[in-house]
Amino acid sequence: FPQLAGGVAATWGTWTGGGYIANTGSFVTIDDGSNFVFVERNEVYGFNGDAVTVSSTITESYGWAAPYDVYIDKNNFHDNYNSGVTYHNVTALFITNNKIINNGHPSASLAHTVIDPGYGIASNNGTAPLNININKNHFIGNKRKGIDAHSIDTAIITDNIIKQSGYGIMCVNGSLGSIRNLVISNNQIFDIAYPPSAQATGIYVEKNITGAVGSSGKVSITGNIVQNVGVPPGSTALFPGTTPKGIAILINDTLDDNIISSNIV
Repeated sequence: FPQLAGGVAATWGTWTGGGYIANTGSFVTIDDGSNFVFVERNEVYGFNGDAVTVSSTITESYGWAAPYDVYIDKNNFHDNYNSGVTYHNVTALFITNNKIINNGHPSASLAHTVIDPGYGIASNNGTAPLNININKNHFIGNKRKGIDAHSIDTAIITDNIIKQSGYGIMCVNGSLGSIRNLVISNNQIFDIAYPPSAQATGIYVEKNITGAVGSSGKVSITGNIVQNVGVPPGSTALFPGTTPKGIAILINDTLDDNIISSNIV
């Protein structure tokens, strides 16, 4: 694994970021006004970036519109360094019926209190995706998060199975937009904090940038099963000075008009 000062090492390493690689590659990048794109029935593994990247630039510097109507369906994305799918500026993204497994640093373990990278699906903090559908996927063993969504406006996250990540589903607003109009329903989320972080959460929705554009809220979290969240028994000694805990559902910081009902935790 590349090290911060140059050279390589056989282990995770201790420098900031845990060994993140700056120069990355992906199987396919969908960028700069591309529309009606279908990525179907591929097996993708071993990339040091993402299996699929949707809009790789935060600012469309030449005036192109963000991609729209992108369909990622029935793929097997596994053992990539950063994520199965990373998306930024995009409108109408459909991620359905995929297996997204074991993405992240291959040496991540219980001994690392910060696990990064390692996402099933990820989005960037400085973007504002619109109309996102994440449905009927299997996420297993993605080191940091199963599903990550920043500044997401109007999204449906339903009928997914998420197992063995530090966080299950995390939706947090960023600098370019609000976190609003979300439906998170009928997902099955198990064994969260494996590998653990100090704050393992099954479903996490938060407005953490108060100056973001627009209102935040109208989040519906219903019909989900969230079980076995927290640091595994016998592992707390790996976290000196902390009290690792598990939170099934967290909703935080001036999010208005929300519904949390009919979940099993």
